[in-house]
Amino acid sequence: MTTRQAYLPTLEALLKIGVHYQLMGTGALKLYHPAALASDPLHEFDALLYPTHDNLLKLIHCLLERGWSITSWGEPWDPTWTEAHLKGRWYVRARQGDLQIDATYECPFLNMDDLRENVEWIDGLPVCPEEDLWYLKLLKDWGECLTYAEQYGLAVPDTAKQRAQTYKASQL
Repeated sequence: MTTRQAYLPTLEALLKIGVHYQLMGTGALKLYHPAALASDPLHEFDALLYPTHDNLLKLIHCLLERGWSITSWGEPWDPTWTEAHLKGRWYVRARQGDLQIDATYECPFLNMDDLRENVEWIDGLPVCPEEDLWYLKLLKDWGECLTYAEQYGLAVPDTAKQRAQTYKASQL
């Protein structure tokens, strides 16, 4: 099992060079609820990048310099890829040994301006607001999200449920 400590040097390096991101996913929930989620293994960190091509390139260059391999949809990173080539791919995946970071640069489910204003800082790391984390988990798999929360004694905010229901209804 990988611990958060293994990721810290890289996550801090990204901040130091000005990569604008917020952690999301289960790794971020573990920052909000370290005791409740202590037995849940950390498989990866997910990062939501502020959606500019320059920000994405800063992240990629930093990770490559630190020895990470980068792929997009299973294809090795190609420095000739343009913003147009990456559109619709949503994220890049970085791996270094057992460590994995998925960096999302397109997320139509969240308002990035709101996220910038509402970033939470936990142990020196930028984290999406907890309601947004649950909202994204609900959109991914409603039943799995509720089961996960119940398994670890956590509560999914009603506001996240309402937002997810509203979003799903708008997609019908």
